Amino acid sequence: MGFPSAWLIHSCQVETSETYGAEDIYNVATPTKVYTTVSCRFVVPKLTMIQTKAGQMPERGLSVILPAGTTVTEGKTIIGAASPYNKTYTIKGGPREILLNETVSHIVCDLERVG
Repeated sequence: MGFPSAWLIHSCQVETSETYGAEDIYNVATPTKVYTTVSCRFVVPKLTMIQTKAGQMPERGLSVILPAGTTVTEGKTIIGAASPYNKTYTIKGGPREILLNETVSHIVCDLERVG
C-alpha cells in the first residue's frame, strides 16, 4: 500500500530533463527545461529555529510529497499550479524515498522558493 492518491490534492510541474536547441555562433546549444505535471501535496513540516545576527528566528520550511516513481533530483525546479503554492521552487533537500512495508510509498522533497 502506497501513499493514498486522494491525499495528493495539489499539482505541480516537475523539471525532469533538458533538451538542447540550435547552437549559437560559439557552438553552444541553448537548453530548454522539460517539465512533467504530477499530483502532489505541499506541506509545511515542523518549525525549526535558525541563527541570525539578530538572534534565533523561526523558519517554516516547505516540502512537497510526490508519488512513488516520480523522477526528481536535488537542484531541479518545481512549479506549483494552484494558489497559494503557485510559485517556483528549487529542490534543496532530498529527495527522500519513504518506505512502507519495504516498498517506496512516496517521495518527500524540501523546497526553497526562487525569486
